[in-house]
Amino acid sequence: AFGNFIEIRVDAAPAANITANISGVVVTGGSTATICAGEEVSFIATAVVGASYVFTIDGVAVGPRADSNVYTTTALISGQQIGVRVFDQLTAAAPAGCSADSASITIAVTPVPTLTVTSTAFGNEICACDAITFFANANIAGANYEFFVNSNPEQSSASQSFDPLAYGIVIAGGDVIEVRVSTGVASCSTAVASITVQTNSISTVGTITATSLTACLNDAVPALTGTAGVASGTVSYQWQTRNQTTSVFTDIFGATTQNYTPTTLLTTDTFYRRLTLSNTGTTTCDSFSNVIEIRVDAA
Repeated sequence: AFGNFIEIRVDAAPAANITANISGVVVTGGSTATICAGEEVSFIATAVVGASYVFTIDGVAVGPRADSNVYTTTALISGQQIGVRVFDQLTAAAPAGCSADSASITIAVTPVPTLTVTSTAFGNEICACDAITFFANANIAGANYEFFVNSNPEQSSASQSFDPLAYGIVIAGGDVIEVRVSTGVASCSTAVASITVQTNSISTVGTITATSLTACLNDAVPALTGTAGVASGTVSYQWQTRNQTTSVFTDIFGATTQNYTPTTLLTTDTFYRRLTLSNTGTTTCDSFSNVIEIRVDAA
């Protein structure tokens, strides 16, 4: 004789899916999420009516079962696997009911890059129209480097060096050189650095004149006078000379004042010019004055 019947019903497991939004990119379970060190990441379990959730890291629960389907953290490290266990009962229900585990999201952490910009100019200071090359110093493998001059993009490549003259650009005082380096892997994979170039400028070289442009053979050179130079640094002077047998000017020893009275005797036509020098303590720049020719008249 048969007794009564008992039906054991099998409830279907709830849907268990997990996603994470990394800088606008949705990562699903079974995938890898590349994040920045210390970046805040929210993991979201697909909502199920009447369900509760337990989020896990490497299979270990990170908190008690809760009705919230969101887990947020800033303490992730590379290699960790984030998953969620979904129960088909709310936390107020006992027992918890049936559950299902999602596929895990694997974490890859990109370190925040370091970036500096340097140049071939000491102290990033140049003389007017000097050539200067810039270097992006970064610790990112396989990165792309963008160089900007005064916010204008000039070069984008894997090269960490930038030569403005290659693009017909002459760098002047006050120009800002900016570098952006990026791998495009995570939000922290982009770093920006910049430097401002300073110019040791000589705004006024000054002109030189002579009391006479002629002299007799073996006479002393007439007195030479010059107007003052104006520069961004400390101004000094150096007089130079050459004769008709050469095109190269040489310094006159001790002739370092604004005006100069030669003591040598002339035996041939001779040319004179004056250098105005500017010393900022970082660079020393010079610029030439006009040239004066003192002609020797035959006796």
